[in-house]
Amino acid sequence: MTEAILKMKNLVWAKKRRGLDFTALKSLKIETLNTVIILSVFVLMALYFFMANNVTMASYNKTVLQKNINSLRIEIRNINLELTSKRSIGFLMKAAQDLKLIINEGIQYIKIVGPVAKNP
Repeated sequence: MTEAILKMKNLVWAKKRRGLDFTALKSLKIETLNTVIILSVFVLMALYFFMANNVTMASYNKTVLQKNINSLRIEIRNINLELTSKRSIGFLMKAAQDLKLIINEGIQYIKIVGPVAKNP
């Protein structure tokens, strides 16, 4: 097998840079050429299947991530709706009544004009 590899190297790296060296091609056996061609076909097939599998897995991962994004968007929308309803005045009034809190409607605010100092 190493002899065949050396002959193939001589074929590829011929001393004449203008073309193939046909003397190296004539000395190769047809069985050796068939073996090299069959092995190269299997290697190319394996490479093709590997690349096709990588592309398919990337597409699947993209689809899964897109589904996760959509579910998170729906969840965020639902949380925002719930938060909006809990911020409303009606909800706060009902929560105050449920807790038996008294709503003070007579609030008086003190307005102070000038500087205010704290007691030490």
